[in-house]
Amino acid sequence: MRRKIFTAFEQAENETDPLRRKQLLTFVIIGGGPTGVELAGALADLAFKTLDGHFHNINTKKECEIYLIEALPQVLPTFDKKLSEITKKYLERMGIKVLTDSRVTEITSDTVAFEKNKERQVMNKATPGVRVRHLLGGKSCLGKADAQVDRVGSLLKKIFHSEL
Repeated sequence: MRRKIFTAFEQAENETDPLRRKQLLTFVIIGGGPTGVELAGALADLAFKTLDGHFHNINTKKECEIYLIEALPQVLPTFDKKLSEITKKYLERMGIKVLTDSRVTEITSDTVAFEKNKERQVMNKATPGVRVRHLLGGKSCLGKADAQVDRVGSLLKKIFHSEL
């Protein structure tokens, strides 16, 4: 993932098409749990601080967009609500656009579609090569495993395979 993120910045440096450059500098992280929050924060730190001023043709601080999309009403949904609110404000101060109550409905190589307030929205995403690996013919591997999932796709019942 690290290599692909840096490749996106390097490709944006040499890109002359403004729309393509914007796509290269737009990062979408799906899932506002601990891993998603940590990744969003690290990416923001990289884009807005570490790489600021290191390129001749792009201004990472002004041109990068980082989105964190969470289906539930708050980031870090398993944590205390106050901690979740503090975290969301901190991420937003870092320059991350946090979208809660936004359920991802479709991912393609170039877009992320999601529903917010029952309205479908589509966002272009970046980092060519960082694509969702469509497992089992594009279907959710949980569905193929006869697993029960909730409305956001979280596993409801653990499945143990004694044969492994």
